[in-house]
This record gives sequence, structure tokens and C-alpha cells, in this order.
Amino acid sequence: MLAPATLPHGLDAVAVPESRAKTLPGGRGIEVARVQGGVARQAGLLPGDILLRAGRTPLQTVEDLRRILKEAPTGTPLLLLIRRDGEDFWAALPRP
Repeated sequence: MLAPATLPHGLDAVAVPESRAKTLPGGRGIEVARVQGGVARQAGLLPGDILLRAGRTPLQTVEDLRRILKEAPTGTPLLLLIRRDGEDFWAALPRP
């Protein structure tokens, strides 16, 4: 397993292993490895959550999410499609 990448907003993530990704929509996702606080905690993210989409964009790599976080306008929450315990739901990641 690769070391988690530290992303902005108090979030560490890693690509979902290929064997597990086969069960996900689009065959890809990003796993939350650690929530250090900040807006990731405000959004209710938990270690083990799988991030499937950021807005309308499917997430295939950690770099996808890094780019989206960098390009997203501040002041507007970023919607994330999350899979937790087999259930999918949307959460808003605040963009300070």
C-alpha cells in the first residue's frame, strides 16, 4: 500500500487498491486515510471513507482531488460523493 498523501484542508488520502476498486462505480476511488481536522472534519469525513466524486468529476487518483481542491473557488463548498459502509451520500467540504 502506498503512503497516504497529505492534501489541503486536514485530509490524508490514498488511492483505493485495484482489487477493492473493482467493486466501486467507475472502478476507482480515493480512500480517506486520516482526518487531521480543519474542514475535512467539518464535512464529517472519516478514515475509511471512499471518495468517489468531487462535484461531477469522478475521482481516480489522489492527484485528481488535489487538482480539484486547488482549482475550486473559495467560499463555495465542494460536494463530495462518499461511500461509507456500502452506502453512498453527498457531503459538502467547506472552501474557506
